[in-house]
Amino acid sequence: MSFAVFQQLCPASLVDSCVFASFTKADANNLVLTRGDRLEVYNLNRQQNKLVLAFSASLFGRPECVCSFRPQADAPENLAIVFRQAKYLSVLSYDPELGSVRTCGQNLLIASTDPAAASLQDGFRPQIVVDPEQRCLAVRSLADRLVVFPSGGDSSRLVRDAGPGLLPSHQDPEQPCGLRAPFQIQAWSHLRLHHVEDIAFLAGYQRPTMACLGQASPSWGGCINQGSKGQSSLLIVVLDLTAKTRHIVWASQGLSHDLFRLVPLPQPTAGVLAVANNSVTYLKEHGVSFCQALNAGGLETDQLGDMPAHGKVRDESKLDILLTSCSAVVLSPTVVLFSIHPTGRLYFAHLILMGQDTVCEIVWTSPGQSLPAWELCCARTEDFVFLAGTSGSSNLLRIQPSKKKLPSSLQPLKRPKFQHPGEKKAKPVVHTETKTDIKEEEKTEDNAEEKTDEKPEENADDKPEEKADDKSEQKTEGETEEKTHDKTDEKMEEPEGGKLEEKAEEKPDVEMAEVVKPEEKRKAISEKLKELMDIYEKLRDDSRFIRSYTVEITDELPAIGPFQSLQPWCEAAADEDAAGEKDTASDKLWGTRRFLGCTGSGSKGALQVLQRAVPLETLTEFDLPGGVAFGAVWSLRQAPEEPIIAEVGSKKRPLEEEGEGEASEAHAASQRAPHRFVLCSGPSRSMLLETTEEIEEISKSTPLDMESPTVGAGSVLRSRVVVQLTAARACFMYSARGSTAATPAPVPFPPAVGSSAVPAALSASVCDPYVAVRFEGGSLRLFVVDETDAGALSLRDISDRLPKGLATPASVSWASLLRDRSSGRVLLSCVLPAGQGTLSISDLAGIGGSRPTKAREVFRAERLGEVPAVLRGSLSPGADNEAGNTVSVSGADGFDHLRSLTDVCAPLPRGAVETQLSKADDAEASSCAVISAELLYVDPDDVGPTLAVVVHGRPLLIYRAFQHQVVRQDVSGKVAAGQAASFPWSFSLVEHDFLGLVQAPPAAAGWTPYQPVAMLSDAAGQPNGAVLVPPHAGLPALWLAARRNQLFVHPLPGCRRRGFAGLSAPCCGSGFFSLLEHGQGRFAAQVSGPATLDAFPEDEAGFDLRQPVPVAKHALQRTPKCLATKPEDGLLGIAVTEMVVESASVPPGPSPDEDPLSEDWSIIRDPPVKELDEPARPRMQPRHELWIENAKELSKLGRFRFTFDTEEAVLCLAWVNLPGFPQPSLAVGTGVNTGEDLTCRGRLLLFSIKDREPGILPPVYQRSVKWPVTVVGQFSGNLVHSEGFKLFVEKWENSSFTKLAFFDGNMCMTAMSSIKNFLLFGDLRKGLDFCQWKEEAATGTRTVRRLSRSPPSAPMTVLACEFIVHNKSLGMVALDHKGTAHLFQYTPHSDGREGDQLLRSCATFAMGSPCRAVLRLPSEQGIQSLFMATGSGELLCVRPIDDQAYRTITSLLGMLFTRLPFRCGLNPRAFRSGSGQVLVAPRKNIEDAVLLRQFAFLSTPLQASIAEKMRLSVPALLKATAPFASNSLFSLPPASAAA
Repeated sequence: MSFAVFQQLCPASLVDSCVFASFTKADANNLVLTRGDRLEVYNLNRQQNKLVLAFSASLFGRPECVCSFRPQADAPENLAIVFRQAKYLSVLSYDPELGSVRTCGQNLLIASTDPAAASLQDGFRPQIVVDPEQRCLAVRSLADRLVVFPSGGDSSRLVRDAGPGLLPSHQDPEQPCGLRAPFQIQAWSHLRLHHVEDIAFLAGYQRPTMACLGQASPSWGGCINQGSKGQSSLLIVVLDLTAKTRHIVWASQGLSHDLFRLVPLPQPTAGVLAVANNSVTYLKEHGVSFCQALNAGGLETDQLGDMPAHGKVRDESKLDILLTSCSAVVLSPTVVLFSIHPTGRLYFAHLILMGQDTVCEIVWTSPGQSLPAWELCCARTEDFVFLAGTSGSSNLLRIQPSKKKLPSSLQPLKRPKFQHPGEKKAKPVVHTETKTDIKEEEKTEDNAEEKTDEKPEENADDKPEEKADDKSEQKTEGETEEKTHDKTDEKMEEPEGGKLEEKAEEKPDVEMAEVVKPEEKRKAISEKLKELMDIYEKLRDDSRFIRSYTVEITDELPAIGPFQSLQPWCEAAADEDAAGEKDTASDKLWGTRRFLGCTGSGSKGALQVLQRAVPLETLTEFDLPGGVAFGAVWSLRQAPEEPIIAEVGSKKRPLEEEGEGEASEAHAASQRAPHRFVLCSGPSRSMLLETTEEIEEISKSTPLDMESPTVGAGSVLRSRVVVQLTAARACFMYSARGSTAATPAPVPFPPAVGSSAVPAALSASVCDPYVAVRFEGGSLRLFVVDETDAGALSLRDISDRLPKGLATPASVSWASLLRDRSSGRVLLSCVLPAGQGTLSISDLAGIGGSRPTKAREVFRAERLGEVPAVLRGSLSPGADNEAGNTVSVSGADGFDHLRSLTDVCAPLPRGAVETQLSKADDAEASSCAVISAELLYVDPDDVGPTLAVVVHGRPLLIYRAFQHQVVRQDVSGKVAAGQAASFPWSFSLVEHDFLGLVQAPPAAAGWTPYQPVAMLSDAAGQPNGAVLVPPHAGLPALWLAARRNQLFVHPLPGCRRRGFAGLSAPCCGSGFFSLLEHGQGRFAAQVSGPATLDAFPEDEAGFDLRQPVPVAKHALQRTPKCLATKPEDGLLGIAVTEMVVESASVPPGPSPDEDPLSEDWSIIRDPPVKELDEPARPRMQPRHELWIENAKELSKLGRFRFTFDTEEAVLCLAWVNLPGFPQPSLAVGTGVNTGEDLTCRGRLLLFSIKDREPGILPPVYQRSVKWPVTVVGQFSGNLVHSEGFKLFVEKWENSSFTKLAFFDGNMCMTAMSSIKNFLLFGDLRKGLDFCQWKEEAATGTRTVRRLSRSPPSAPMTVLACEFIVHNKSLGMVALDHKGTAHLFQYTPHSDGREGDQLLRSCATFAMGSPCRAVLRLPSEQGIQSLFMATGSGELLCVRPIDDQAYRTITSLLGMLFTRLPFRCGLNPRAFRSGSGQVLVAPRKNIEDAVLLRQFAFLSTPLQASIAEKMRLSVPALLKATAPFASNSLFSLPPASAAA
């Protein structure tokens, strides 16, 4: 197989980088995240202490680092992003008009001709930092190269003054990027450093000053001939941005070799904190520098002798803190927050000042939280910190200032109390305590006193001031530091002319001759002295405490990854009882295939069950009457608990005359009531069901019209009355149970003004108290349901109050009503055929009352049928002169339909605009393809409504609202300042990967009622998702869920759903009602509920739909490593690890008696170092355990367990069925580290829980081998396992394994796969080996023969390998450690370079993330695709295709590459091209379906221009490419069908 497409089934969920910035506005507090190839910007909601998504953008490149800088004063900040192994730098700004990012500039950091471009280090992460004064930014693009970009000034100099080797480009001249031409700093030639470890800008200097941490010569662990300690250097470099030069102002040499991070400190502290694995070093140009050892390993730094740079090492090893790979962020000038790996323990480093800016000591405290963080960032207001988690989920912390008590040695000396005359002399206080740093609150001796001192500042006035005899302990418990300083400052000033002078001025009334008694004089002096002593005691108390913080987790961003393994879920056995009674046709629904993955680490480790379609459990299903194509369903609620019939004379106010708050409360109350009726409709009749403990049809006993089709239904008059709208009239029924009121008579639709006939109604929408009805011919009429004093109901026509464009006959093709959640007003959304489908939204506030108020049109967007990427209002002033209140949006130029979804903010080509102007007349004459467009709410946190659009020839379309500041204009066009628009939103298109195309709308003869949107609500009446139903079978209905204003789209199982509605009733709880089309005129009704997993605990059994993929999670509290399932037997085995302290009493590895190669111990002679000191700090090591459990009892996972030896790691797991062993058995391969003198050993073990009691599970078989066992499995009924580079095929005979065949690999096998009699092996360094198993019956010989291999001259580290199949073609895929997929094909003939003995390279495709979890599954008949789960949480797929489809796809993508703009100026094809050594020119036979998917959402003009170049029609292109761009997980057959 030589052709394939790559699909991203689920985006990355792990956060790669984060930064707080004022990006959307100059005063905004945004959190910018990068996840894989996506950029996400969140708004920090301080009222709710949570994050709300502002927007997200997909990038055809993986950002490696990001920072923000302000190009101009009082302007929003720009983002600088480094891509593609530090080769590109792009600058982005926010466009508030379009709600997305605009590319301002791009710079090439490493030229293609640069020799360094071909030798980029694996694992090197670039770095970008910004000067605190926003004067420049610096990029560490290579380990020995820095690039400095001056900011501000004339950005055109970025191109004009470019230096050699840098190839800058400026994409948008109208939006300057804020950077000028850069210059380079070479590590060796300019700084005399071999490489640079870290860089940071320092504050308080007149010119930009950068601190560079590096090493003068390389150091490594195996360096023997010279010492590697003291090789690090810190250089302080001042940058001259005008002359583009650099000057070293001071340096610190001979620092610890393990320094890896610099933490610059702001003023007034200043200086830099250098972080090492075992110590921290504070350095400052003018002042005291010192090093603090945080564990016993840090004391080795003292062996360096005289270190004038930072003095001797201060011993704080009792803290036992290890800072390896830690993350740090500055909270205040004196407090730094650290997150320690791997435990995630949080620590505060308090810098104790002696004076104003001199640091004398560092005190460490811990808030007690354990949150492993890859990166930390602090909000601008220093009250929130974001932790980008290493184990999946990321957290938002709220930090509140508090007090902590200083160690006794750092406190000021206690002074004796002031003594009054006659008092006894107090004894002096002598300090005998040694300095004790505070490690944790719970571990200090005076824990109760500290807890009192740590209360937040905001409770400062809750308690009165305490009085104590000892003035040194006088301190208000909740008093803040700022208030203390203010009060003490006032008291310090008072004696200098305050109270003392005032008292002196009161003395003139006393006669001068009066003689003051000595006792009174001494008493006055003592009072004054006591007052001064009180002031002194206050100041001394302030110095006894330090500023600290309390930490509270206020929000969490959940993540699916990182994946360690991915296996099929054991649903065949676990769900057998539940599925036994289901109908076979209904059970085999596409998209219900489940997978089990293990993710996370430590306390965040978990098992996750994934299912692409929404997990629903069928409660009941029954057939509907034959001959009727039911296509619409409405669930109707019963009346809230209030009097059903009002007394005579007590007329209630109409709902339209109530206030906005009252209307919203009434609507919310109605949404909390349970459903009582379900109304189904077809083209010829209707059917009414009543939902109690059971579902019963009541069509014959209802006052509603069941002999006519229903075009709309709903509840009015505060949900007391159900209204049914048929083609000719409106029927009413009371919704309360046990109602005795007289049934209201049906009301025919009154004729319109100036007409005697009433056309048939085609569709209707109900929103209390309004009813909007669309009739044949396109006319729209709006009614209000009125209730008389006698209880009679009527329809009052208020169509004359609609805007003129809607009241014109034959003008509306769809209409719907929605109550706005924020204002409580009712919005009328209409689609007009004019202008290629014009969306018009009107505000109906107050038009149904007695006053003749005109409806206001608040939004209008044309060319909806051409699917523009963004919808902005385009109302012109004076369009509705009678109303005089039209709305205009600045920036809406009328060409939004020409904008590309790949970069909405890119400038429009002039040729495209001119071409579109020339075709304007033809566009007006063409028909409208919009079938429906409705507003809906998905989640309470949404910033605005969501727009669901159904267009012929397109997938189901979803537009999300973003806030756009619009202003009102009067008739003359003058702006009414200070007035807020009633509809302050625009809409942006959201792409998804379910690309079924909507067919043409049905003809009038075959008309079927259609209800496209079903809004769902929770028990509190709040929005809880929505379902978008297609107009015909063959397409999946889409479930919309949201969280933090982020939308998630999931398909409902199957493609036969014609109607959907939420159902909250006793028969199903919070369930759903669906209409299913089974074909051949058969329709069925289904009542379902959210599916749960019986194997999981009750609190974890549900699926979370507010994730990219529906997922159910079971916490492990361990780090999962390997996973193996046996679906047909319902068994799973998992290897988990726990970090433990190394024990000196337990020797590492096997002893000589246990070692299979005991003779190797003879080579060990006396070690070169005879006396070896114990390590300064015990080593943390993982301890592996094996858990086996039945899938039905997964909540009891851990009952059957086995603990492995010290230094023994589980490397592979596989279920096998071997004769002579319990079936099935779990084969386990391990590796044992024996140190540097001997090679790694291993063990092969077999386990089974058959007839076993819970507890420690002994192996049924085990054997020690002389190499690590990295591959284990079963082939042809035999056991297959590897021992280092050798592979053995063994058979169980006579109570032992007999070797049947072996195969010699290259270095060490890492992966294995098999299909029929072919084997595929992956090697640690030498790529792939393609082999054949051959067994000759005549001679009894069995061999594993190598047929071909990957080119040995191109080293490749294979993490996983698998086959892909397309009919009779076979392909081989290798996944390497760089995140690249290599596609090979075996050809028996050679061209001299490839083929025969060397596999033919078909493609090298950069996926982005390394991957070890691989599954090969049949996706279609004769097609087996490859599904992968990566370490960043992505779900990927490589799907084989034929050559004809490949040619169409590659031609289409080639056109998209050249004709569309892309964000950041990136090239999608270059993004996916692999890097590394190749034998021949790389072929590109894997195409990216991510870009192919976007073609289905491009606007019609862009699609037509591309299809014209390809000489194909747009429908033909979509039909040919949509199946390969759709989500392959949904197309997987269920497990029962696949079996």
